[in-house]
Amino acid sequence: MQSELDAFFANLANRADLLREVSAQAFAKARKQVSATAFELLNDHFLALVDTQFGFPLWRGLRVVAGDATVLRLTLFGKTRDGRPFVRHVVDAIGFALYLPGIEMTLAATLYSPDVGERQMLFEHLDKLRSKDILVLDRGYPAYWLFAALLQRGRHFCMRADSLNFSAIQAFRRSGLAEQIVRLPAPCKQDALDYEIAATPCEVRLIRQVFGHKVRVLVTSLLDLDAYPAGEFGALYHSRWRIEEAFKRIKHRLALEHLSGMSWLAARQDFGAKILCDNINALAVHAASESLDPNTRAHYFINRGDTFSRIKRTLGRWLLQGRDALDNITSVFNELIKNLVQIKPNRSYPRKFTQKPHLSHAYKSGV
Repeated sequence: MQSELDAFFANLANRADLLREVSAQAFAKARKQVSATAFELLNDHFLALVDTQFGFPLWRGLRVVAGDATVLRLTLFGKTRDGRPFVRHVVDAIGFALYLPGIEMTLAATLYSPDVGERQMLFEHLDKLRSKDILVLDRGYPAYWLFAALLQRGRHFCMRADSLNFSAIQAFRRSGLAEQIVRLPAPCKQDALDYEIAATPCEVRLIRQVFGHKVRVLVTSLLDLDAYPAGEFGALYHSRWRIEEAFKRIKHRLALEHLSGMSWLAARQDFGAKILCDNINALAVHAASESLDPNTRAHYFINRGDTFSRIKRTLGRWLLQGRDALDNITSVFNELIKNLVQIKPNRSYPRKFTQKPHLSHAYKSGV
């Protein structure tokens, strides 16, 4: 931590040598005064500005939002089973996010303890959705109460549901139909009470997708067969994969599991700050890409890793310079478009599963 602080302040002062301006102890004490929600509010404001300046890509008039969660291993201070404090221990946490695949930015993200279910995490983020959004989810999320909660809020969705034992979905699988509008049972009284929804049946559309011998069933709230053709839903659902790539990128390139502090507050601060940093990086890539001519954009893309390296060195200075930073930002964009990577379509390699090392402070075990 101390070396990071020294390098940061040396960079602000435009000096090559390390500059001891703030001690790690002073930083740890000062950060306790910063609420973790500050980064969530900053991200909301940031995305509002992006929407105003650029807008978000749309799928048939709807903004695509992917939702998912990932497991994180964090090193925090803790206690033994008999209540005695010890220095360090490794705990699991769950990071839940709503992601915008069209512009490669995180709409909202929260760090949870592992005893919170993923559907509950999603429910707590529903207010982030607009009426012109479509929420895309994997097969772990469908539930009668969730369908009802989304429909009663006027929110659209597309979820994978082929592994469910819902009678309507099993009947659809056996029918051989390509698509069908069905009525699902009302959520149970307890779910209706817990989630403050009406216990009424839901009308949804089922879409069959066949891949060789495999069959995938999607359930969606978009009932207009002409406005939303069944053939378009394969690409829509596939866009959900971008959130998986985002988790991988933030975990490894931004070292999400390697914390700058060992309290739950520090973990939440780091989580929020790195989500915001990744969004700023995505904006730089998007803005620089806009300056490319259409033919170049069709065959090349900007190296996101290179973009992050450049922005990390200059972001602190930009924030302090305010409007004066605009000239420097332009020069960085000009450098980004010099380092293009050629798009190679249909490139695929067998996936190699390897044990990935975890950066961790936990070199001592707590018993």
